[in-house]
Amino acid sequence: MVSIFIVAALIWLFAEAQSVSERVVEIRVTILSPTGSGLFVNVDDAAWTGRASVRIQGARAAIGDAAGKLADGVPLFVGAPGIAAEPGRQVIDLRSALMANPPLDGADVTIAAVEPRTIELRIDELVRVPNIPIRASLPGVQTIGDMVIEPSTTTLVIPTRIRDELGARVNSLVVDATLP
Repeated sequence: MVSIFIVAALIWLFAEAQSVSERVVEIRVTILSPTGSGLFVNVDDAAWTGRASVRIQGARAAIGDAAGKLADGVPLFVGAPGIAAEPGRQVIDLRSALMANPPLDGADVTIAAVEPRTIELRIDELVRVPNIPIRASLPGVQTIGDMVIEPSTTTLVIPTRIRDELGARVNSLVVDATLP
C-alpha cells in the first residue's frame, strides 16, 4: 500500500515538473562586437533601455533553469545567429536572436513573446587613423621649461562613420592628455 502511494507521488511530481507553464522574465541584453572583429556596434534605437521582457514557455523545470541562466543577462554578439556582421543599419528580431544564442539556444523552452520585438543597430568597421599628435593639457599648472611628450603621436581606432563625418578634419585631430 505504501509503495503504491510512493509510486503515485513520484509520478505526480514528474508530471508536475513536466507540465507546460510560462513565466515572464525581465532580462538585460547587451549587444557586443567580438574582440578583434574590427567592427563597432551601436544600438541606434532611442527606445532601447538595454532591458527586455521575455515570456518563456515550457516545462516548469526547464523554465526555472532558463530563468536562472537569464538572470545574469544575455550578451548577443555581432556575427552570431540573428545579427549579421555587415556594416550598416539592421533591425534584429530580438526573439529570434535570443532563441538562436546562448543561454536559450539549447534550452527546452520557447519564447512566446519579447518586448521590445526589435532593436535597430548600426554596425560600422573600425579604421586606424595614425600619427595623431598628443598635446599636454594642464589647466592651472605652471611648468618649468618645455614639456616633452613621448611618444608624441598616437593611433586612433574609430568607426568609419566618424572618420567620414570628420572628413579632412581627421588630419588635424589632436589628443589632449590631461592629468587628474
